[in-house]
Amino acid sequence: MRLGVWQTEGISGDPAANVARLAVMLTQAKAQGVHLLVTPELWTTGYNAPAAIRAFAEPADGPGFTAIAALARQFGIAIAWGYPERSGDILYNSAQVVGADGARRYHYRKLHLWSDYERGLFVPGQLPAAPFDLDGWRVAMAICYDTEFPELIRRYALAGAELVLAPTALAAGEAVIPDLVVPVRALENGLYIAFCNRCGVEDTLVYQGGSCIVGPAGMKLASAATADALIVATIEKAAIAAARQRAPYLDDRRTDLG
Repeated sequence: MRLGVWQTEGISGDPAANVARLAVMLTQAKAQGVHLLVTPELWTTGYNAPAAIRAFAEPADGPGFTAIAALARQFGIAIAWGYPERSGDILYNSAQVVGADGARRYHYRKLHLWSDYERGLFVPGQLPAAPFDLDGWRVAMAICYDTEFPELIRRYALAGAELVLAPTALAAGEAVIPDLVVPVRALENGLYIAFCNRCGVEDTLVYQGGSCIVGPAGMKLASAATADALIVATIEKAAIAAARQRAPYLDDRRTDLG
């Protein structure tokens, strides 16, 4: 599979403009043979934009889904994107995946909310179902702070996950996450992680950038600096088998330790 990660500043408070920019990016992704493209956390509205989040939060099958599903069909590329979900009076920090046919493959609500800022806006999601199938791959999701909890990624690995998609909005000064934490999560579970961060400045919040695609041996296959970028890598199941044979953490773990 050719996996693409779109690190972008985005346009805060303008979902329609962000979808228009996605169409341009999909043209580039198509030229590079991308099968699945990942966008950042709360990509449609902006992250540090509480008024926009409240104003543009929408149901899982809302206008954002309709527009993005149409683009997936047009370009023949699966898309994972972050958005604020409205379910009745409740807001969730959510992400969806649509296949290249425009059909929804997965819906995820962030489990671990970061700080009083997120807890003041959102309700945490419940433990997700098993990984889902996408083009023969077993795929799971974790939004930003979720990736910092080893038990979640381990749970995914034990359920058969081969790839974790991680839409993110990580602030500057936190390079330890893409440079250390994410590679360790990939290594200790023998799977791929697509870590897709925001970049630039949103109001007073400066983003880290540093998006990366990490392989099951814990090495970065592609990475971005601090500006808008499309990074692409080819991921292969043989690398998962080799990594898990070299470091059989899943087989050798002591289940009596909890």
